Order: sequence, then C-alpha cells, then structure tokens
Amino acid sequence: ALEDLQTASGITLVEDSEPVVPLFSTSSAGGGLAMVIMGLVREVTTQSAERVALGAGSLVLDYIALDDGRTPYKKIQALKNLRPDMILLAGGFDGGSVFGPVFLAELLSQANLQPKLTQLSKVPVIYAGNVDAREFVKETLGDRFSYFETPNIRPQSMEENLEPARKTIHDLFMDHVMSHAPGYEKYQSWVSGSLIPTPAGMSKILEVISEDSGKKVLAIDIGGATTDIFTASEGKVFRTVSANLGMSYSILNVAKIVGLENITTLLDFDIENVELLNRIGNKYLNPTSLPDNETDAEIECAVASNAIRQAVIDHFRVKEGLSLSRHGEELSFSTLSRKKRKEDISTQLESQLSDYELIIGSGGILSHTPRDTAAKILINGLKLNDTVELAVDSMFILPHLGVLSTQNRELANELFYRFGIVRLGTLIAPTGELKSGKEAVEIRGKINGKQEIKEEIKAGELRFVKIEATEESKIKCKANKLKLRSKKLTVDENVPQLIVDVRGRPFHSSNVKYLPDDHKPPTRRIETRQEEIIHKGEIAVDRRLAIPGEVLVKPGETVTADQVVAKSVRQFLRPFFLDIASKLNIQPEELTEYLNKQVGDEIELDEPIAERKTPIRNYVFRSPVAGTVEKILSNGTIIVREKPETSGSLASVKVAQDLNIEADEIEPYLKVKPGDEVEKGQHLAEILNPSRSVGIRFSKSPLRGKVKSINLEYGLVIIETLIEELELTAWMPGTVSEISDKGCVIVNNGISIQGKWGHGGEVFGKLAVEEVDADCIVVMNEVSGKTLSRLNDAAVKGLITGGLNLKDVEELQPGYPIVVTEKFGADRISEPIYDILKSSDGKLTMIDGATQLRVGVKRPRIIVPNGE
Repeated sequence: ALEDLQTASGITLVEDSEPVVPLFSTSSAGGGLAMVIMGLVREVTTQSAERVALGAGSLVLDYIALDDGRTPYKKIQALKNLRPDMILLAGGFDGGSVFGPVFLAELLSQANLQPKLTQLSKVPVIYAGNVDAREFVKETLGDRFSYFETPNIRPQSMEENLEPARKTIHDLFMDHVMSHAPGYEKYQSWVSGSLIPTPAGMSKILEVISEDSGKKVLAIDIGGATTDIFTASEGKVFRTVSANLGMSYSILNVAKIVGLENITTLLDFDIENVELLNRIGNKYLNPTSLPDNETDAEIECAVASNAIRQAVIDHFRVKEGLSLSRHGEELSFSTLSRKKRKEDISTQLESQLSDYELIIGSGGILSHTPRDTAAKILINGLKLNDTVELAVDSMFILPHLGVLSTQNRELANELFYRFGIVRLGTLIAPTGELKSGKEAVEIRGKINGKQEIKEEIKAGELRFVKIEATEESKIKCKANKLKLRSKKLTVDENVPQLIVDVRGRPFHSSNVKYLPDDHKPPTRRIETRQEEIIHKGEIAVDRRLAIPGEVLVKPGETVTADQVVAKSVRQFLRPFFLDIASKLNIQPEELTEYLNKQVGDEIELDEPIAERKTPIRNYVFRSPVAGTVEKILSNGTIIVREKPETSGSLASVKVAQDLNIEADEIEPYLKVKPGDEVEKGQHLAEILNPSRSVGIRFSKSPLRGKVKSINLEYGLVIIETLIEELELTAWMPGTVSEISDKGCVIVNNGISIQGKWGHGGEVFGKLAVEEVDADCIVVMNEVSGKTLSRLNDAAVKGLITGGLNLKDVEELQPGYPIVVTEKFGADRISEPIYDILKSSDGKLTMIDGATQLRVGVKRPRIIVPNGE
C-alpha cells in the first residue's frame, strides 16, 4: 500500500521495504475479542459478567454455569469446540463457599485449551470471583493458562464492581491476543508509537469531536457478526459490543431476538413468516453474499434497523443499568406478545436518545447503500424524534482519524468534517399518535436570502427535502396536531437536506420503502466449485473424546460403523472446602490435634470429623458431604472430594412441599422437564414472592442426574443418578490409521458430500431414496412440515434434502439429523449430488448435521464409503 501511494504521490515513503516516514495505525488483528464466561449461577453471576464483556468490547461465545443443565463432560466439550481468546471465570460472593469456582477451574484445566492464533502462548484466564477461592483456583489451573486476578465482579448479592475486570480484559487483549497475530511483531516495528485496536481508534476521534463541538454523539458500527455502539459526551466515550447482532453470521440471531413481526412492520410489502425466515436463513448460510434482488435488499435493511435498535438497548442497559433484558423465553422466532413491556423498553430508549445531537452510522449496510436508505435504516431502528443530525462514516476512516488525533488533534478534527463523515441530513420528527389523518408539518424559510422553501408534509409521510444553502439560513417548522420542541432550525452548506418524518411517535408500522424506486441490486451468483462440495477418494474421520479415556482399537485394525473405538466412564467429583478451625474456635495450626480423619480417609454425611471439648462446651464439626479427605490446608481448612454417586439410584424431590403450594400447582414454576440433566443443588422450581416474609422459595436437586419424570398428582420430580458413560463409535467403517489417548483416526475410500445446513448430530444407516423406511437415511426432494412429522413417526435415522422451511424445523424440532444440500425453501437437490445418492440407494451411509459458521466453520456432511 505504501509503495502504491509512493508511486502515485511521487513522495518517498519506503526504502528497502520499510517505511521512512512516521506511520501510525490501528489494528483489527485477531478478528475481535472472543470470550467464554464461566460462573456459578446463570441468572446471577453470568449476567454481571455479560455486562463486563459488553462494556469491554468482547464477543461472548458461550456462558458456562454450574446450573446450565450441561454435564461436566459437555461443558468441557463446549470449551474445546469454541476456542476462545480469553476466559472470564467468576462466581461466588466474597466470604462464601469456594468449591464452585474451584470446580469450574478443574473443568477448565481438563479442557486443555489452545490459543486461537498461536500454539506458543497460553490462553489468558481472568478470575473475578470469590476472593477466598483465588489461591485454590490459581493452583488448580497450574501453568496451563496465563492467570490474572481482578476484584470480584459480584462481591455481594446486590453489589457489582465491573470496571477493574473490564480494564483487565482490554489490557490482555492488547498483550495476549492481538499481539500474537501473524506478522504483528514486524508491523509493530514499522509503526511510530503503539498499535491500537480499531475500536479504540474510533473512541479517540469521538473523544475529540464530542469535546471540541460540545455535542453528545452516538456512533453505530454494524458488522457481519457484531454491532459496536459508542456514546460520547464532553470527551468521555463509552463502548459496548453486542455479540451475535450482525448482518451475516449473526443475521439469524437478530431474527430470534427481535421477533419476525418487528422485521415485517418495517417492510412496505406483505411477506409470510415462512418465506421471511427462509430468506434470512439463506443469508446466514452464505454470510459473505450480497442481495441480488429488491426483496432481499429490503429485508436486510429492516433487519439492520432491528439489530441497531437492539444493540443500542444493550448499550444503555450496560451504561445506565436499565432493565432492558433480552434473555430467556424471548429467544424464539414466535411473535412477541408482551406489548406493554416492549412499549416500556421503547419509552426508556427514546428517553435516553433524546439528548444526542449527532448520530453516525458505519458498517457495510450503512456505508454501501444509497444515502437516503442509510438514513431510513437509522430512523426506523432508533425511532428518533424531534431534531437530530444524521451522518455516516464515508469510508471507514474514523478509527484512523482517531490515531491521527493523538499526533495532530486539529488536523484530525478538520478531516473528520471534510472527509470523515457524509452528512445525511437533519431529521425533523414530531412526537404523538396519528389520529385524524390531518397531522402535518410545515417547513418555511428563505435559503441564501433568496430561494424560498415552502413544504407541507402530511401524516404518514417520510420526505427528504433538499437544501442548497451556501450561507447560514433560518428555517421555521410548524407541527400541526403533533409535538415538536425545535421550532426553528439553522441550515448552512453542512446540511444537505431535511428529513421530515410525519409517521407519528411511536410509529407501529412503516409504509416507506428503504430503497429508491430506481435502485436495482446487481445480479450476483454464488459460484461454488463442484470439487469443493463433492470429494471422491480417501476420507479420514477423527474420532476423539474431549478428555483422555480408554482407546479400544489399534493402528491397522479394521472397524465397523457401530464398533466402540474409545470410552470413558467417570464422574467429575466436586471439591468441598470445610473451614473447620474457625468453627472449632482454634488456631489453624492446631487443627490436626482435633481431627478424627486424615488424608485418604472416607467420611459419611453428617459424620463427626473434628471434635474439641472445653469446660464450657463441646465443639463438634459434622461433615456436610460424603467423600474422601483430599488435603489438609495450613489455614485450618480441609478439602473433601465428594463421594461418587451410585449409578441407577433415584431421588424423589417433593417440589410442591418445598414451594408450599398444592401438588397440581407446580407446573408453572418448574425450571426443568423430563430428560434434562441437572447439577446437584440446581433449582428444579422457583416461586417468587409467595408471601411477604419470603422473597423466593425454591426446590433443588439433591444429586447430579437426569430428570426421569414429573408427577403432577403428587408434586414430585423424580431424578436418577447420571454417571457419564461415554462410548465413541467409529461411525464410519474403515481402517484405524493412528491412535491417541483420546481416540483414533479412521480412513476409508468413498464419496464425501458437503451440505449447506444441518440439524442434529451423527448417524449411519442404509440410504433410502424417495422412500420412507424405518432405520434408514431418507433422501427426499419435497419436504413439508407434515413430511417432517411423518418421518419422525416412521423412526427414520436421518434425512437428506435440497431445501425445507426453517420455520418447520424450529417448530417441530425433529428427533433425527437433517442435511440440507442447497438452501432454505422449496429447493431440489442439485443434479450431481442427487445422481450420487440415487446410485448409492441401499448402501450404508453416514450423515452429520452439525453446523457451525463462526469460530471454526463446520458444514454438515454426507459420507458414502465404498465398502461396508
């Protein structure tokens, strides 16, 4: 780039392939900060941790909590699959039990994570939980991680302390993630000063602009996976990143969060939810594609408006502590019926936005669409009212102006207004409901002292009124039957137009197209080479447990599809830290004198394990857990590892009795269903405010297990012990080529076909083309919701199809894996793939529906080996 600029300018910039002038730069190396948050209780600690991550600009890949319903093995498996840049480990109030954070640290240690960018460094772990557990967490993690401590983010139940953790995350990203990107060290040697992350560059220019202009600025950067929001006032900037709100990799998640009806209300045409979801799903399947028709282009604009709105809600929820939650039951494609609550959220958001005078948008959907379209995306998303200036980043130059501002503040400020932003216009949007249809806004004034402007914009209209001012001019605004605080406006050459929105506030639906009538998206075709989809020849599959286990095969051995190649039978037993010295009222070093047990001894629940007799009273410490003494610590604490639970044992939990309600009333309060895996101590049911004296009643599981059944007649939840017995089959028949302590690699010759999208996991079975046979993998071109149900009833092994309606899968949740070879909607299997499948009718076939389009792309696949 420097050499090209040198050629174009005639100025010497490079000698011997190195810059000879000062070079300043931002860096987005590392692809953004991806984190996993670990905590004890999903509803408490991890929500505090989420606010830390949002405020630190982190993308949260997953929340792993003791009560998240996943077994320890599945938690480890999730960690290994995600490959985060950093772990935030929190949990526990200061002074409380330490076993939870330590147990999570043990699971993290067994996951043996590797850094995303280089194998020569260690994954950073920030511990921000119970201070009393610090020493044990650090010892548990050992030297496998780069370990850092910050104050507890939730020191007490009603207290948060988030800023120290945010700062630590930012510093570690600079030192341990971005700096490990390939080529970073060499590039750093060229740069004068420090390389700063691109979002930090954005923050710096907003500091300058907000301080020098005195304006409150809101900046929005909407990307493919995430949306960054910045608010700036008097030189102070606050930034959040909404993970999973974006226009490509995250577009399907936007639809889940906001609900489909919030997208359709911003479209000026009717579309069925089935088609809408299919179109959004197809963008998700091809995240780097651009719309090639007007319908898809309009839908993307409506999705962008909703993504921006939700990201701004997230921003103020973190910044101001607003209760604008989007958790739990809202995450579905179904129509949101909580109208009153949504109106409350809207009211809070509009109140927050009312003071901002300049709103700047950036990101592909705002920078590469017509300017008036970008304005509509911002207006429809934020539902702005009164008057405000709108602009877009002209060429994603603002972060670089932020770097420039550290060297030449005046020049950066000048370039911001000259080249940095493109002004979209000044919005005039009165508030109030449209009732009579006679509401209107009148615009009057003289431009440049001569040209007179006189416009009337009627109810329901959104009009762009061009202004060609060369000198300062006054405009008068009159809102008939609507409210408008700003009655007079000043316009000059910096105001290209007035954007007058007379749709009322709040407006409940839009009748305005996003794109101009003459805008036709170019025809774009997604070209995929057949050799990238269909592979013929040697196929290798890696069959490994997430943790070491017993490998049952040897290199060179021939295996069948159902043969077990590795297994692991184990329980992840939790450590309990028993503070005995303080309970016996003795010094820590005296503990051994009063202990009845030594390291290695087994103890039973409620068994006396330490006694001290005095003339006044006898002190007896009874064990709260059955297990084995693992350590005696110098601080007067002993560590007891819980006793393995007996496989097959059952526990009947009296939920109705715990909640103090009638047996047949428990259903609304249950937090589990049959088949759910539960942790020991996890809440099975909760009831809020049942009386004035008690804030919450709950019923918790006495053991780690699986919910076997729920008896509504007697108010019981039946739980059976869950022993994690993991057996890994070969899945594909073939020859073992190599083994490890976790599994093996199996090779065979045959045909491998890559699908576009899948549902479910791995199965194998006989292929049945256009026939429904039990225990077969069915190939069908025409698949409706009724067909999916019929296949479920027929107990098929799996389904291969060209296309289906995503809504059908979401609603029915078929109990068999599915591989879609083309796209969502009524699409047939491509001829080359169909010919292969038809010629393989009756053959043993493998399918894997697992699909992951971020953090290590994984598409579904079909394998037809040559021999069985």
